[in-house]
Amino acid sequence: MDPAAAQDVPEPRVRVVRERPPGVALVTDVSGSMNEHHRYKRLQRAITRWILRDAPDNTSLAIIRFSDDVQVVQNLTQLDSEATRRALAQSLNCRPAGGTGIGAGLLKAIETVERSFPHHTLAIRKCYPFLSSALMTLLLPPHTASSLLALGRPAAPGKPGRR
Repeated sequence: MDPAAAQDVPEPRVRVVRERPPGVALVTDVSGSMNEHHRYKRLQRAITRWILRDAPDNTSLAIIRFSDDVQVVQNLTQLDSEATRRALAQSLNCRPAGGTGIGAGLLKAIETVERSFPHHTLAIRKCYPFLSSALMTLLLPPHTASSLLALGRPAAPGKPGRR
């Protein structure tokens, strides 16, 4: 290669990009209606299983409860050990009571997660059939994803529609 031509070649620039583990806010309904058909117990089992077995390592997890008011049970905590996973699963223990303030729960979840993850928010919540997509658009910012977990009467043991 011509030495003069080699001087015209720019120095390569390397940028290392790493995927950031997700930030997840588990928003749980702990209102009195969750006592019906053992909904909260079933929700608690499903979430516990996800925390202990399925949540990706190093996921940052927040747990938020709502009924008449909103409680941040656990701010974003990195799932970096079995002890941390067990402690977070244990924090789900509570006795459901009161009304259903889902809007306040979702807004608190967004606020909690956006402090550390300003562009990527995931909210997992109980599904309410009366929440229209228009209302969800107003509640959730454009960069927010929501995953639904419905625990209604058809999901009760022995009821039609259970899979």
